Amino acid sequence: MQYSLFKTFSSNLGDEIQNLAAAQYLPRVDYYVDRERMFLAADHPPSFFIANGWYLHDPRNFPPPPNLHPFYLSVHLADSWIFSPEAVMHFKRHEPIGCRDLHTLELFRQQGVVAYFSGCLTWTLKCEQESRGENVYLVDLPRQFLKLIPQALREHAIQLTHLSNSGFRKEYRSRGALRKWSETATQVTTELQRRYRALFCGAEYLSDDELSAGRVVAAQELLQRYSRAKLVITTRIHSYFPCLAFGTPSVLLRPGKVFDPSRYEIGEKFFQAYSLGEMDRINWDAPVPDISPPARFLELLCKKAVELRDNPLKHRSIDEFYKESGWAGSGIV
Repeated sequence: MQYSLFKTFSSNLGDEIQNLAAAQYLPRVDYYVDRERMFLAADHPPSFFIANGWYLHDPRNFPPPPNLHPFYLSVHLADSWIFSPEAVMHFKRHEPIGCRDLHTLELFRQQGVVAYFSGCLTWTLKCEQESRGENVYLVDLPRQFLKLIPQALREHAIQLTHLSNSGFRKEYRSRGALRKWSETATQVTTELQRRYRALFCGAEYLSDDELSAGRVVAAQELLQRYSRAKLVITTRIHSYFPCLAFGTPSVLLRPGKVFDPSRYEIGEKFFQAYSLGEMDRINWDAPVPDISPPARFLELLCKKAVELRDNPLKHRSIDEFYKESGWAGSGIV
């Protein structure tokens, strides 16, 4: 059996960061599978892949073909629309399912699918040990949040974005207001670009593989910045979670209406996400939470899954992995 890895074409480089988190456990990548169109891989030889991340723009394209053998870990579902009868049967064949958040855990349990809280695979990202710099990064912050950040932090900070197809530079000084870009509008624009390319440009334009490679490089550059930052202030979970993995001081802010609120349902045991009205409670010098025990739990699961090319919790109890990792578990089984 061979190995596959997701590739994604969303507007959010956080998807690519999640793919990089899975890639670090694979001995090689024989095929790249489009997460949104896994049916296109139906003619590939049988392959195993770590199926983490967000599901799914078009649930009609789910479940994947039988030649793909997923290990579902750190899965997030925005709602229950993915649960066709075929999808429920598929998940039952591959249970237990590791869920990134408590909302997703409840959705699976409502369908009778065995599931557990795993947290996010990006907690296990690694970086080369380098000296920490003096850069403060503000990542995708709406203007109303910017105004409440202490001036000493805001004045010389650098703003970054996880939007990959927005048509403006990824880096700019904080005195320029962050434009409000709709995720939905960006996805529509990306699809129109793809159709235009296919219709008018042919092979002379960037291929999907070239676009995917460019996204990987952009995501790697973001991770390098986060690993050396003095402080990261962000609304992006997949900016904040890698910072936890790197030991980078960071603050997660929770917009009221911009992102799916269920994504933040992981519990204050792991982090605190602050709303606009809670920013006066932030300790900007707070120590970095220690996520090494749950990260070790995820790492052990992934290594065993790759060795078996199967869900390791079909072969060993979850309590064994808790004990070996030194994590007592989430308290939610």
